[in-house]
Amino acid sequence: MNVLRFLGRTLLGSYFIGHGVRNWRAPQEAVAEAEPVLDRVQTLTQRWLPESVRRFVPTDARTFVRLHAGVEIVGGLLMASGVARRLGAAALVKGQILRAAAGNPPNASGRGPISPELGRDLALLGACLIEALDTQGKPSLAWHLSQGRLPRAGRDGAAARDGKASRRAADRAAKATHAAAEDRH
Repeated sequence: MNVLRFLGRTLLGSYFIGHGVRNWRAPQEAVAEAEPVLDRVQTLTQRWLPESVRRFVPTDARTFVRLHAGVEIVGGLLMASGVARRLGAAALVKGQILRAAAGNPPNASGRGPISPELGRDLALLGACLIEALDTQGKPSLAWHLSQGRLPRAGRDGAAARDGKASRRAADRAAKATHAAAEDRH
């Protein structure tokens, strides 16, 4: 494993873990930021989701903040630990899209069109996108399938070679069984 990838993934995941824990413990601090997002989410769910699914979408901003905090904690843990890191990063992408959509107003001081908070949210979104798509230098499963290959198990293909050897042994055993059956007749 590349040490820089490990360090970067751990640092990025730790940000989301810390942010999620803070919002889980004190959701009232993030409720004001979440209310405009929740209004947009409710509008979209009313339009696109069936009633059976709509009832699971939180309508209370405090519950919405806690749900988002839980996703941040779990996604951050998955990414930082390296276990299902791409899945964790993909979950965090959703959260960053919601945070960017929260309507960070342009910087009122006139220094630029993007507020520091929106810049941070977009930078974290980019980092999560990179992590969600990073195959660590190995071809993806989609590439293997498009080439008509299945990825080899093991670091140097030892398990794949063992699999070939066991298939050859099974073929030899089947031939021997077939030959023995023919000799009896």
